[in-house]
Amino acid sequence: MSHTPALYLIAALILACWASWQSVLLFVALTLGHLALDSWATDDGIMWLYPFRRQQYALMPQPIHGSGLYGKEFYKHYYSLRHFLVAEVTLAIGGLIVTWMTFAPGLFYLA
Repeated sequence: MSHTPALYLIAALILACWASWQSVLLFVALTLGHLALDSWATDDGIMWLYPFRRQQYALMPQPIHGSGLYGKEFYKHYYSLRHFLVAEVTLAIGGLIVTWMTFAPGLFYLA
């Protein structure tokens, strides 16, 4: 359930209680980007339609588990693929920006 759009839309509604609309919009874009990446980067996909359907959908399935890689070995292989590494780092930086905009917006304020 941690990789379902419904969970992150609920999180966005909660975030909207404290954060600016720009932060919430960036959060939604980043989380949907993360879900799309997880749906693209694996062969099993995610539950895009949860809670209405529990079926997993993959956008462009990659046979990444086909060679029997799981756990630590899976992640070593996954991050060795440059396009996935760049996408994950970009999403992580975006997450840090949302955190900064929400909890410390004046921290790096330049006069």
